[in-house]
Amino acid sequence: MLTARRFWLGLAVSAVFLFLFLWRVDFQEVRGELGDGGKYLYLGPAVLLYFFALGIRCLRWRYLLLHLKPVSPLGLYPIVAIGYMANNLLPIRLGELVRAHFLGEKEGISKASGLATIGVERMMDGLTLLLLVGIVWPFLPWTEVLRDDAGNVKSWWLVLSILVILSFLGGFAALVLLALRPQLGNALVRRVAGLLPPAFQETAARLGLQLMDGLVALRSPRKLLIMCILSAPVWLVEVLVYYVMALAFDLGLPFQVILLVTATSNLATAVPSSIGGIGPFEVVAKSTLLAFAVGGDVATAYVFFVHIITLWLPVSLLGLAFLWRENLSLTRLARSRELSVSSAGGLGTDSMSGEGEAR
Repeated sequence: MLTARRFWLGLAVSAVFLFLFLWRVDFQEVRGELGDGGKYLYLGPAVLLYFFALGIRCLRWRYLLLHLKPVSPLGLYPIVAIGYMANNLLPIRLGELVRAHFLGEKEGISKASGLATIGVERMMDGLTLLLLVGIVWPFLPWTEVLRDDAGNVKSWWLVLSILVILSFLGGFAALVLLALRPQLGNALVRRVAGLLPPAFQETAARLGLQLMDGLVALRSPRKLLIMCILSAPVWLVEVLVYYVMALAFDLGLPFQVILLVTATSNLATAVPSSIGGIGPFEVVAKSTLLAFAVGGDVATAYVFFVHIITLWLPVSLLGLAFLWRENLSLTRLARSRELSVSSAGGLGTDSMSGEGEAR
């Protein structure tokens, strides 16, 4: 895997963003901010809130999976935690494939269908964040960062905002259309499969149809409404995580600004990068804080603490604990070249086993 182009591309992207994040930082000041023991008293409540948000995600995912198999939120929790851990330790969001694979192994659900439900989740996350930002937008205490010297809103902000909104709306609309028009989805699958060499056409068509099966939940207005309703508390609880740590660092920012920081930093992780979205997350979160007159060194310390200490480390340790309980090896998983195939179609299912491997 280390020789894969996507790994080195992600590493390069993260390196560039980390350089920008650390540019002109006074490391002595940052170390002083991070060395304040009082801040760590807030860490426990913040982590518990994050784990609670993970539980709400499991409840939402349950509704996406109901047409495939009823699975309790408690049963989904280890699968989600392992998927998040893998996202944090493997490049280019391979944790989504890991989550689909674990779901298939533990519950006997088609891995391609499971992967499709995860894709729906991600679209809903993006749309929910954009909706929450739209709600608080009029109440944000903007500085002049969005305006030029003439007082006009900078055009690139508008263009970027429109592109982000259209990408999520367009993606979600396409998924809903494919769910509501299964004949269209099946025809699209067969057409795409027909472009492949004959030896791969049957397998590709089967996997494509399984992906379409994962979208069936979008046909039910009731389930769709429930999932939309559950998406709001998922992110509002995560905003509370950021807010608790903002109190620890005495940022003096209102809740709506912290919500914006949460939204922009998480949307930034859609940029292909190395492990855990490290790089894009830091730069965008820090830039958002700077827009509201937070000092550069304080913003650097806060973003590092929130992303690495509060979000990245605890769920990674939790996922590794669940992985150890399942007697599975992350090393074998990371070395497997069949991950994308096995997670999508159930091939190579023994690639994740292996007692005695390093965990």
